[in-house]
Amino acid sequence: MRRIPFICVTLSVMIFSACTTLPERIVKEEPAYLMLVGVDKIPAEIKGAPVYVSFENSTSMTRYLTEAFSKGGFQIVENSDQARYVILVSGHFQSKGKINIPPIELGPIFDWADAALEARDYRTATTGETLITIGASVQTAEMFNAGYLNNMGGNILGAIAQATGISGRFNQMLVGDPRGVCLQDCADRDFSRQKARVEAYLFEGDVQLSRFGRAAEAYQPAFIPQELIYMALEGTVNAVFEGARQ
Repeated sequence: MRRIPFICVTLSVMIFSACTTLPERIVKEEPAYLMLVGVDKIPAEIKGAPVYVSFENSTSMTRYLTEAFSKGGFQIVENSDQARYVILVSGHFQSKGKINIPPIELGPIFDWADAALEARDYRTATTGETLITIGASVQTAEMFNAGYLNNMGGNILGAIAQATGISGRFNQMLVGDPRGVCLQDCADRDFSRQKARVEAYLFEGDVQLSRFGRAAEAYQPAFIPQELIYMALEGTVNAVFEGARQ
């Protein structure tokens, strides 16, 4: 009978030693990458026909998409009833992990950021603006007015915080973790899976010709909604440009 406690103690020590010698789990960072949404079925004759383009619930992004297609040689009209082809664009952004943001519509985000840009002297850099990446600025400079998007990027971050109600505790979410002490899979706690999705529907009259777009995703500690949104938006617009060249 005396051997039982001894055996139990020995087993406990062995189990504890095994647990403490487990290799540390390594979380692999996933840089931003682009994914296809739907199928790029763009008629080649679209460039020579009247086209109407609109971004859902965003007058500012509708305006800049109109400019982008006009600069690309497309015949853009102001009303859908004047167009042979209609392109309706929408999108959303979401994040899960250290920063949790349910899917939010991009249209109001663009308008909020645009209004914030007009309301301030954008030549004076803010902390938020330093978060926009050079890569995102370069990618979008060919499509839009470079000065606009270079300065709008920081405001997108503020617009997301405003739209989701996290503006008051946003700094805490970036530098601290309100969930307390971590006991398991702690390496994941510094990461967020972030995704921006832009989707477009192409119509000829009442007939839907295609659904296409791009989604940009990343899994990393840095919070990069601007870069992902720009990647998805640019990829979607470029799908139309490429289709028109075929």
